[in-house]
Amino acid sequence: MTKHVAVFGSLREGEYNFERYGVTNVLARTVISGYKMYDLGPFPAIVESEIPEDKITVELHEVSEENYDSITWMEVGAGYTPKTITINNIEATIYTMKRCHGPQVVSGDWVTHNKNKRR
Repeated sequence: MTKHVAVFGSLREGEYNFERYGVTNVLARTVISGYKMYDLGPFPAIVESEIPEDKITVELHEVSEENYDSITWMEVGAGYTPKTITINNIEATIYTMKRCHGPQVVSGDWVTHNKNKRR
């Protein structure tokens, strides 16, 4: 059985946790509203936002149940809270924080932001 996760940081395709956590299928890359992204150094965090202009880029991944459990363990252990959202009529888990500190990633796209940061 497979599960779905909406990822925005180190689990996105090409980032360091993508292969580590056994993504079997990237179903979509899209932008969703209602979240602000913050740069916490090596990875981002998101918080919910009431401002419609606040958007983030996410990938909808299909993973095995075992890998889903590992992802959830990693995210919850880092202080994130799982939340169910719907993308393209598919229920997925996204991991948010209640609040966080650090510079805001105004673009909402961690991969682009992180590449520019390394230059």
